[in-house]
Formats: sequence, C-alpha cells, structure tokens
Amino acid sequence: THNGLRSIIACIHAENFARIRIGVGKDESILLRDYVLKRPSKDEQATLAEAYERAADAAELIVKGDVEGAQSRFNKRHEKNPRQSQAEE
Repeated sequence: THNGLRSIIACIHAENFARIRIGVGKDESILLRDYVLKRPSKDEQATLAEAYERAADAAELIVKGDVEGAQSRFNKRHEKNPRQSQAEE
C-alpha cells in the first residue's frame, strides 16, 4: 500500500471502498519509484490521457452505483479469455 492510499484509509477510517487503478507499466532499467515519478514522454502523455478518460468513465459508473458494471467493463481481470470464450461456444 502506498502513502496516498494509506492517507485515504486514515481519513475515512475504512479499507473497503471502490478504487480505480491505472497501471503504470514497467521499466526494469530504473527503480519503480523513479519511473512513476519521472515526467512522462509525449507518447506516455497520450497513453495517460486515454487512461484518464477510461478512469473517468469507470468513476461515472461507480458514482451511479454500478460498481459491478464498471468492473466488468474496465477491469482486465473480469474480461473473458478469448480462447476460453471460443471453447465455451
């Protein structure tokens, strides 16, 4: 758990709340901390803009009370494996 999340938990006195995560990718050549805190390149900025749009769409569903809808639409863990889908047909 990172410091920002610890701060939220301390403020609301709960750990059970909906979260929207945005993956940061990986660059094995530098420390994760340095990678996350560095200024993004132009390409990374475009990718982040798309991620922010998706996060906003997910937040809208969550605020409307459709957490499961947000999960099924945006959470990769809830996406069906294409091979599995073909096998089920």
